[in-house]
Amino acid sequence: MPRPTLSLSPITYTTAEHALGTVLIATSSTALAAIALADTPAQALADLKTSFPGRRLVPAKTAAAHETHHDAITAHLDAGAPLSLPKGLEGTPFQRAVWAAIAAIPHGETRTYAQLATSMGRPNATRAVARACATNRLALVIPCHRVLGAGGKMTGYRWGVERKRALLNNEQR
Repeated sequence: MPRPTLSLSPITYTTAEHALGTVLIATSSTALAAIALADTPAQALADLKTSFPGRRLVPAKTAAAHETHHDAITAHLDAGAPLSLPKGLEGTPFQRAVWAAIAAIPHGETRTYAQLATSMGRPNATRAVARACATNRLALVIPCHRVLGAGGKMTGYRWGVERKRALLNNEQR
């Protein structure tokens, strides 16, 4: 089955409020383009603009336009339901390999950046793994919050360490 990719079509987005803050859901014409967490809808939109420079961003005309994605994401956040949404991954082969390795981390478990790099056969690529996490546009679907610093230390997360901690706590319940 061919992997969906993002075309140069406009990206449609919507936001919803959740206990973790504003959740932004963005789609291209073929796949999920981004899921972001933010403090406000304006901050989420600014992050989306930074992630997709030069792309036309269009607010969803109705909430129903993203209702299926929103329901799946909310069920995942609230009850740990699995997420299997069509992903439009734009990245290098190495980034896509890192994201696949992250997606394979079981719900409620964590790995360190070094463990992930070693599991990929690239034990010296810890920093590159961390960089791939930082460029992940699909929070939750590619659960970078499950990747920790050396010794299991709670380190940087694109949407804040407190959100990372909350996501992990929610998964471990």
